Amino acid sequence: MNEIIFKNIIDDMKDKNLNMESVIITENNKEYKYIFHEEKRGNIRSLSKTVTCLALGIAIEKGLFKNGLEEHIIKYFSDFKIYNAANLQYLNEIKLKHLITLTVGYEDKLLYSQQLSELKGKDLCEFVLNYPIKHNPGEYFQYSNAPIYLLSVILESVTGMKLSQFVSEEILSKLEIVDFNWQESEQNHSMGCSGLELTGIDLHKVGKLILNKGIYNEKQVVSSNWISEMTKLQIKTPTMYDENRALPKYGYGYNLWICENGIFYHDGTAGQYIIVIPNKNIVITTTGNQTPMRPITECMRELFL
Repeated sequence: MNEIIFKNIIDDMKDKNLNMESVIITENNKEYKYIFHEEKRGNIRSLSKTVTCLALGIAIEKGLFKNGLEEHIIKYFSDFKIYNAANLQYLNEIKLKHLITLTVGYEDKLLYSQQLSELKGKDLCEFVLNYPIKHNPGEYFQYSNAPIYLLSVILESVTGMKLSQFVSEEILSKLEIVDFNWQESEQNHSMGCSGLELTGIDLHKVGKLILNKGIYNEKQVVSSNWISEMTKLQIKTPTMYDENRALPKYGYGYNLWICENGIFYHDGTAGQYIIVIPNKNIVITTTGNQTPMRPITECMRELFL
């Protein structure tokens, strides 16, 4: 990585008329940064899932879950009516680890923007808990917002505060991030699965935290063991795999995509990326409003080889 390579990446994005906001690459503590327009806060979309997962690791480290990832989740939803009796056998078996590997057992993607519009006035937890589950927990991967929304509600229950506040105190403040917002559901829960608003520069701090095994400014913010588990292959995702992609989605860790070559990353709708290349000590973050997203990683393909 050098200034010429970085300039070529930015020029390629401009030549392709990609609608980008920021691209930041750090290699061995040397940072390359380009802000396409003014630096401003934006929704990092599904990268919010990764941040929520970091918060879960901290909560476990604090002893808030007696059984760690083996904790069954049903007890946190005892106040909700389960009118879909067929779901009970599955709900009783769902654990925290199934939420962060997106292996709850749903066959459909849930709680995306269009569906959220249709669910106005309805309780999202009740909807998710009663939506038909078709597979035993841990057996079937389906990318979805629903599991991490449930996780955000659970985290708010055990911490006694909004997820946004917990994340602010335990993560963002330690990364010197003060300019943020986290969108909430109608039930006043931080969405967890999406809706966290950060600047591109602040998002890069999150990326560096992951690259550096939970350390930021020489302080351990998140357990290194937790980062190792997040970045380890937990389940293969053959239905998501496309060998022609610059970053084929071989499998999933804990709210991170795992590639066969050791790269791990997460992406969020319209151009949000955290990409970590461990063997080169590189972290890449991007923000934007670019659809489709594939051209973004194509511009950086040579870095992944």
